[in-house]
Amino acid sequence: MPSKSPERRSNSPLETKNLRSRNVPALQNIRIKRRRSIRDNSPYANSEDDNNENNFSPSSKTKAEKLYPDISPLKNSNNSESDDEIHFKFDEKIIERQKTPAVEKESSTFNPWSLLIVLAIVIALIAGYKVMQKGVNGTSLKSQSNTVDCSQFITLEKRFPNQDHKLFKALKTGIESIYNRDQSKNSVFTFFSTDQQLLNAFTSEIVKITRKCINQTYDPINLTNIDLNRERFQKDYTLVINDFKEELTKRSIMIINNVDRISSKVVPSLHAFADTYNPLVAKSLIYMTVKVPQEPEGKHINYIHKHLQEQWIDLDYNIREPLITRFLDQTFFLYPV
Repeated sequence: MPSKSPERRSNSPLETKNLRSRNVPALQNIRIKRRRSIRDNSPYANSEDDNNENNFSPSSKTKAEKLYPDISPLKNSNNSESDDEIHFKFDEKIIERQKTPAVEKESSTFNPWSLLIVLAIVIALIAGYKVMQKGVNGTSLKSQSNTVDCSQFITLEKRFPNQDHKLFKALKTGIESIYNRDQSKNSVFTFFSTDQQLLNAFTSEIVKITRKCINQTYDPINLTNIDLNRERFQKDYTLVINDFKEELTKRSIMIINNVDRISSKVVPSLHAFADTYNPLVAKSLIYMTVKVPQEPEGKHINYIHKHLQEQWIDLDYNIREPLITRFLDQTFFLYPV
Protein backbone atom coordinates (compact mmCIF):
# COMPACT_ATOMS: atom_id res chain seq x y z
CA MET A 1 0.00 0.00 0.00
CA PRO A 2 1.58 3.29 -1.01
CA SER A 3 2.46 5.69 1.74
CA LYS A 4 0.56 8.87 1.97
CA SER A 5 2.53 11.97 1.43
CA PRO A 6 1.57 15.13 3.28
CA GLU A 7 -1.18 17.01 1.66
CA ARG A 8 -0.30 20.37 0.32
CA ARG A 9 -2.32 23.19 1.77
CA SER A 10 -4.12 25.19 -0.85
CA ASN A 11 -4.04 28.92 -0.84
CA SER A 12 -7.50 30.31 -0.70
CA PRO A 13 -8.52 33.30 -2.83
CA LEU A 14 -8.69 35.41 0.34
CA GLU A 15 -5.13 34.52 1.26
CA THR A 16 -3.94 35.29 -2.26
CA LYS A 17 -5.74 38.61 -2.09
CA ASN A 18 -4.04 39.38 1.22
CA LEU A 19 -0.66 38.60 -0.25
CA ARG A 20 -1.32 40.92 -3.17
CA SER A 21 -2.49 43.64 -0.84
CA ARG A 22 0.83 43.46 1.00
CA ASN A 23 2.81 44.37 -2.12
CA VAL A 24 4.68 41.12 -2.66
CA PRO A 25 4.13 40.52 -6.43
CA ALA A 26 7.57 38.98 -6.88
CA LEU A 27 6.83 36.15 -4.48
CA GLN A 28 3.45 35.51 -6.08
CA ASN A 29 5.03 35.25 -9.57
CA ILE A 30 7.50 32.64 -8.32
CA ARG A 31 4.70 30.64 -6.76
CA ILE A 32 2.51 30.74 -9.94
CA LYS A 33 5.40 29.72 -12.23
CA ARG A 34 6.17 26.78 -10.00
CA ARG A 35 2.57 25.58 -10.15
CA ARG A 36 2.40 25.89 -13.97
CA SER A 37 5.64 23.95 -14.33
CA ILE A 38 4.26 21.02 -12.36
CA ARG A 39 0.92 21.13 -14.13
CA ASP A 40 2.25 21.32 -17.71
CA ASN A 41 4.85 18.58 -17.32
CA SER A 42 2.63 16.18 -15.40
CA PRO A 43 0.70 13.49 -17.42
CA TYR A 44 -1.89 13.48 -14.71
CA ALA A 45 -2.97 17.02 -15.32
CA ASN A 46 -6.65 17.32 -16.25
CA SER A 47 -9.26 19.95 -16.68
CA GLU A 48 -10.10 19.88 -13.03
CA ASP A 49 -6.58 20.98 -12.22
CA ASP A 50 -7.26 24.21 -14.10
CA ASN A 51 -9.97 25.05 -11.62
CA ASN A 52 -8.19 23.68 -8.60
CA GLU A 53 -4.42 23.54 -9.06
CA ASN A 54 -3.68 22.09 -5.65
CA ASN A 55 -6.24 19.24 -5.67
CA PHE A 56 -4.02 16.10 -6.06
CA SER A 57 -5.05 12.67 -4.89
CA PRO A 58 -2.66 10.67 -2.78
CA SER A 59 -2.04 8.17 -5.59
CA SER A 60 -1.33 10.82 -8.22
CA LYS A 61 1.11 12.55 -5.92
CA THR A 62 2.94 9.25 -5.47
CA LYS A 63 3.21 8.65 -9.23
CA ALA A 64 4.40 12.16 -9.79
CA GLU A 65 7.10 11.66 -7.28
CA LYS A 66 8.24 8.54 -9.08
CA LEU A 67 8.14 10.09 -12.54
CA TYR A 68 9.74 13.36 -11.43
CA PRO A 69 12.16 12.59 -8.63
CA ASP A 70 13.94 15.89 -9.14
CA ILE A 71 10.81 17.79 -8.12
CA SER A 72 10.11 17.48 -4.44
CA PRO A 73 6.65 18.19 -3.14
CA LEU A 74 6.08 21.28 -1.06
CA LYS A 75 6.36 20.36 2.55
CA ASN A 76 3.59 21.65 4.69
CA SER A 77 2.59 20.43 8.07
CA ASN A 78 0.69 21.86 10.93
CA ASN A 79 3.93 22.92 12.63
CA SER A 80 5.71 24.16 9.49
CA GLU A 81 5.22 27.19 7.29
CA SER A 82 4.91 27.29 3.48
CA ASP A 83 7.66 28.80 1.35
CA ASP A 84 5.41 31.70 0.46
CA GLU A 85 4.71 32.45 4.10
CA ILE A 86 8.38 32.15 5.01
CA HIS A 87 9.44 34.47 2.18
CA PHE A 88 6.61 36.80 2.98
CA LYS A 89 7.55 37.02 6.65
CA PHE A 90 11.20 37.44 5.70
CA ASP A 91 10.21 40.35 3.45
CA GLU A 92 8.12 41.82 6.21
CA LYS A 93 11.15 41.87 8.50
CA ILE A 94 13.20 43.55 5.81
CA ILE A 95 10.50 46.17 5.41
CA GLU A 96 10.39 46.71 9.17
CA ARG A 97 14.18 47.03 9.33
CA GLN A 98 14.08 49.56 6.55
CA LYS A 99 11.48 51.62 8.36
CA THR A 100 12.88 51.36 11.88
CA PRO A 101 16.12 53.36 11.38
CA ALA A 102 14.19 56.25 9.88
CA VAL A 103 11.84 56.31 12.85
CA GLU A 104 14.68 56.08 15.35
CA LYS A 105 16.61 58.78 13.56
CA GLU A 106 13.60 61.04 13.57
CA SER A 107 12.88 60.44 17.26
CA SER A 108 16.52 60.86 18.32
CA THR A 109 17.13 64.06 16.36
CA PHE A 110 18.74 66.67 18.69
CA ASN A 111 18.46 70.37 18.03
CA PRO A 112 21.26 72.35 19.77
CA TRP A 113 19.37 75.62 19.29
CA SER A 114 16.68 74.49 21.72
CA LEU A 115 19.31 74.11 24.45
CA LEU A 116 20.68 77.58 23.73
CA ILE A 117 17.20 79.08 23.95
CA VAL A 118 16.58 77.41 27.33
CA LEU A 119 19.92 78.67 28.68
CA ALA A 120 19.19 82.19 27.47
CA ILE A 121 15.82 82.17 29.25
CA VAL A 122 17.38 80.93 32.51
CA ILE A 123 20.09 83.60 32.39
CA ALA A 124 17.51 86.31 31.70
CA LEU A 125 15.41 85.19 34.67
CA ILE A 126 18.40 85.22 37.01
CA ALA A 127 19.48 88.66 35.83
CA GLY A 128 15.95 90.00 36.23
CA TYR A 129 15.72 88.65 39.76
CA LYS A 130 18.97 90.33 40.76
CA VAL A 131 17.85 93.64 39.31
CA MET A 132 14.57 93.43 41.22
CA GLN A 133 16.40 92.58 44.41
CA LYS A 134 18.64 95.61 44.03
CA GLY A 135 15.61 97.78 43.38
CA VAL A 136 13.93 96.58 46.59
CA ASN A 137 17.00 97.35 48.67
CA GLY A 138 17.24 100.81 47.10
CA THR A 139 20.76 100.21 45.79
CA SER A 140 22.35 100.06 42.39
CA LEU A 141 25.68 99.11 40.87
CA LYS A 142 26.84 102.70 41.10
CA SER A 143 25.84 103.10 44.75
CA GLN A 144 27.49 99.79 45.67
CA SER A 145 30.80 101.09 44.35
CA ASN A 146 30.42 104.15 46.65
CA THR A 147 29.64 102.21 49.84
CA VAL A 148 30.42 104.21 52.98
CA ASP A 149 32.80 102.60 55.47
CA CYS A 150 33.26 104.27 58.86
CA SER A 151 35.44 101.62 60.52
CA GLN A 152 37.81 104.33 61.78
CA PHE A 153 35.37 105.04 64.58
CA ILE A 154 36.34 101.70 66.14
CA THR A 155 40.01 102.69 66.18
CA LEU A 156 39.06 106.00 67.83
CA GLU A 157 38.37 104.06 71.01
CA LYS A 158 42.12 103.77 71.60
CA ARG A 159 42.36 107.55 71.93
CA PHE A 160 39.42 107.72 74.32
CA PRO A 161 39.71 104.53 76.37
CA ASN A 162 37.52 105.81 79.22
CA GLN A 163 34.41 106.02 77.05
CA ASP A 164 31.70 103.46 76.51
CA HIS A 165 32.65 101.12 73.65
CA LYS A 166 29.04 101.23 72.44
CA LEU A 167 29.56 104.88 71.57
CA PHE A 168 32.02 104.16 68.75
CA LYS A 169 29.94 101.33 67.36
CA ALA A 170 26.87 103.58 67.36
CA LEU A 171 28.74 106.26 65.41
CA LYS A 172 29.85 103.74 62.81
CA THR A 173 26.48 102.06 62.27
CA GLY A 174 24.51 105.31 62.57
CA ILE A 175 26.34 106.91 59.64
CA GLU A 176 26.68 103.82 57.48
CA SER A 177 22.97 103.02 57.80
CA ILE A 178 21.76 106.29 56.28
CA TYR A 179 24.32 106.25 53.46
CA ASN A 180 24.26 102.55 52.53
CA ARG A 181 20.65 101.59 53.25
CA ASP A 182 18.01 104.21 54.06
CA GLN A 183 19.14 107.48 52.52
CA SER A 184 15.94 109.29 53.44
CA LYS A 185 16.89 109.43 57.14
CA ASN A 186 19.44 111.28 59.23
CA SER A 187 21.43 110.64 62.40
CA VAL A 188 21.39 112.73 65.57
CA PHE A 189 23.95 112.35 68.39
CA THR A 190 24.07 114.26 71.68
CA PHE A 191 27.19 114.17 73.88
CA PHE A 192 27.17 115.61 77.39
CA SER A 193 29.91 115.86 79.99
CA THR A 194 31.25 117.89 82.86
CA ASP A 195 34.46 118.53 80.90
CA GLN A 196 34.10 121.17 78.20
CA GLN A 197 37.54 120.52 76.71
CA LEU A 198 36.73 116.84 76.38
CA LEU A 199 33.51 117.71 74.56
CA ASN A 200 35.36 119.97 72.12
CA ALA A 201 38.20 117.50 71.47
CA PHE A 202 35.91 114.52 71.02
CA THR A 203 33.58 116.41 68.67
CA SER A 204 36.53 117.58 66.57
CA GLU A 205 37.79 114.01 66.13
CA ILE A 206 34.46 112.49 65.16
CA VAL A 207 33.89 115.26 62.62
CA LYS A 208 37.23 114.48 60.97
CA ILE A 209 36.36 110.80 60.67
CA THR A 210 32.83 111.56 59.49
CA ARG A 211 34.01 113.82 56.69
CA LYS A 212 36.46 111.22 55.54
CA CYS A 213 34.07 108.25 55.54
CA ILE A 214 31.30 110.13 53.70
CA ASN A 215 33.82 111.87 51.42
CA GLN A 216 32.69 115.36 52.42
CA THR A 217 35.13 118.10 51.36
CA TYR A 218 33.17 121.03 52.81
CA ASP A 219 33.57 122.14 56.39
CA PRO A 220 30.64 121.42 58.72
CA ILE A 221 28.21 124.01 60.01
CA ASN A 222 29.52 124.88 63.45
CA LEU A 223 27.03 126.76 65.64
CA THR A 224 27.02 127.85 69.25
CA ASN A 225 24.29 129.12 71.55
CA ILE A 226 25.54 132.64 70.85
CA ASP A 227 25.01 132.23 67.10
CA LEU A 228 21.46 131.03 67.54
CA ASN A 229 20.40 133.45 70.24
CA ARG A 230 20.61 136.42 67.96
CA GLU A 231 17.72 138.81 68.05
CA ARG A 232 16.47 138.11 64.53
CA PHE A 233 16.15 134.43 65.35
CA GLN A 234 14.34 135.13 68.61
CA LYS A 235 11.80 137.20 66.76
CA ASP A 236 11.25 134.55 64.14
CA TYR A 237 12.87 131.18 64.71
CA THR A 238 11.85 129.98 61.23
CA LEU A 239 14.73 132.11 59.94
CA VAL A 240 17.07 129.46 61.36
CA ILE A 241 15.55 126.96 58.96
CA ASN A 242 15.81 129.37 56.05
CA ASP A 243 19.45 130.24 56.81
CA PHE A 244 20.86 126.76 57.31
CA LYS A 245 18.77 124.32 55.29
CA GLU A 246 20.64 124.84 52.04
CA GLU A 247 23.98 124.95 53.83
CA LEU A 248 23.30 121.66 55.57
CA THR A 249 22.33 120.06 52.26
CA LYS A 250 25.70 121.12 50.91
CA ARG A 251 27.86 120.34 53.95
CA SER A 252 26.01 117.33 55.46
CA ILE A 253 27.31 117.93 59.01
CA MET A 254 26.01 120.34 61.64
CA ILE A 255 27.55 120.88 65.08
CA ILE A 256 25.47 122.62 67.73
CA ASN A 257 27.54 123.45 70.82
CA ASN A 258 25.89 124.07 74.20
CA VAL A 259 22.44 123.28 72.86
CA ASP A 260 20.96 123.51 76.37
CA ARG A 261 21.80 127.24 76.47
CA ILE A 262 19.80 128.11 73.39
CA SER A 263 16.82 130.33 74.09
CA SER A 264 13.43 128.64 74.39
CA LYS A 265 12.24 131.08 71.72
CA VAL A 266 14.72 129.72 69.17
CA VAL A 267 15.24 126.09 70.09
CA PRO A 268 11.96 124.85 68.52
CA SER A 269 13.50 125.61 65.11
CA LEU A 270 15.91 122.73 65.67
CA HIS A 271 13.07 120.23 65.75
CA ALA A 272 13.01 120.11 61.95
CA PHE A 273 16.75 119.41 61.75
CA ALA A 274 16.72 116.72 64.45
CA ASP A 275 13.60 114.89 63.28
CA THR A 276 14.84 111.37 62.48
CA TYR A 277 11.51 110.27 60.96
CA ASN A 278 11.02 113.15 58.54
CA PRO A 279 14.24 115.15 58.54
CA LEU A 280 14.54 118.56 56.96
CA VAL A 281 17.70 117.38 55.17
CA ALA A 282 18.13 113.71 54.31
CA LYS A 283 21.51 112.07 55.04
CA SER A 284 22.40 114.89 57.42
CA LEU A 285 24.45 114.34 60.58
CA ILE A 286 23.68 116.44 63.66
CA TYR A 287 26.16 116.52 66.59
CA MET A 288 25.06 118.31 69.78
CA THR A 289 26.99 118.96 72.97
CA VAL A 290 25.79 119.73 76.49
CA LYS A 291 27.93 120.71 79.46
CA VAL A 292 26.33 119.53 82.69
CA PRO A 293 27.25 120.64 86.23
CA GLN A 294 27.82 117.15 87.60
CA GLU A 295 28.10 113.51 86.59
CA PRO A 296 24.77 111.77 86.28
CA GLU A 297 23.47 109.41 88.90
CA GLY A 298 21.47 106.48 87.73
CA LYS A 299 20.55 106.26 84.05
CA HIS A 300 22.30 108.81 81.90
CA ILE A 301 19.28 109.35 79.66
CA ASN A 302 17.08 110.29 82.61
CA TYR A 303 19.63 112.75 83.89
CA ILE A 304 20.07 114.64 80.62
CA HIS A 305 16.33 114.58 79.94
CA LYS A 306 15.64 116.29 83.25
CA HIS A 307 18.43 118.79 82.67
CA LEU A 308 16.94 119.90 79.33
CA GLN A 309 13.44 120.15 80.79
CA GLU A 310 14.75 122.59 83.37
CA GLN A 311 16.44 124.72 80.71
CA TRP A 312 13.22 125.11 78.68
CA ILE A 313 10.67 125.05 81.39
CA ASP A 314 8.79 127.94 79.85
CA LEU A 315 8.10 125.97 76.65
CA ASP A 316 4.74 124.32 76.20
CA TYR A 317 4.88 120.66 77.18
CA ASN A 318 3.65 119.48 73.77
CA ILE A 319 6.51 121.35 72.12
CA ARG A 320 9.24 120.67 74.67
CA GLU A 321 8.85 116.90 75.09
CA PRO A 322 8.88 115.95 71.40
CA LEU A 323 11.84 118.29 70.94
CA ILE A 324 13.86 116.67 73.74
CA THR A 325 12.97 113.23 72.43
CA ARG A 326 14.46 114.15 69.04
CA PHE A 327 17.64 115.50 70.65
CA LEU A 328 18.19 112.38 72.73
CA ASP A 329 17.80 109.84 69.93
CA GLN A 330 21.40 108.67 70.51
CA THR A 331 22.88 110.12 73.69
CA PHE A 332 26.19 109.36 75.41
CA PHE A 333 27.91 110.67 78.50
CA LEU A 334 31.64 111.36 78.07
CA TYR A 335 33.56 110.42 81.20
CA PRO A 336 36.27 112.90 82.22
CA VAL A 337 39.85 111.66 81.87
